[in-house]
Amino acid sequence: MDFDNNDTIEKLALAVFTRLRSIQNGEESDLQSVVDEAIDFSVKNSIPPEVLLEGFNIYLSNNIFSAAFIYADAAAGMSTGKMKSIAHCNAGVAAYRMGLTDEAEKQYELALASDPDDAMSHSNYGILLEEIRRNEEAEEHFRLAKAHQKADTT
Repeated sequence: MDFDNNDTIEKLALAVFTRLRSIQNGEESDLQSVVDEAIDFSVKNSIPPEVLLEGFNIYLSNNIFSAAFIYADAAAGMSTGKMKSIAHCNAGVAAYRMGLTDEAEKQYELALASDPDDAMSHSNYGILLEEIRRNEEAEEHFRLAKAHQKADTT
């Protein structure tokens, strides 16, 4: 995706990190307000969701999970179809890494609502469900992940 307005990207990052610093307890509702602001900023400045997902990848790879979550969830809020599913799945990964299992579950469910055949969302959701000892549900998502992964490779 070509978006080469680095000043705009830097302003978004500054806004996100300023808000994240102001959050004392890391509550999801506070994170959601930062997501909403990131969406508003991105729409007003024509930042496409693909660029937000690039930011997600950068922050996730640097273990800055709260920023990764904000960027992925904002991308999901601006997307449709497969990209929306990918963005929600990515937000689920970031939420999981932050220890926000309820938020991660919500994001995986939203990902699967956008694309019920997404093997990665099923797999990640299965891992989360297994961790919270909902093993029967986890096994079903692992089975679906395997079935959809095979379908993707044929």
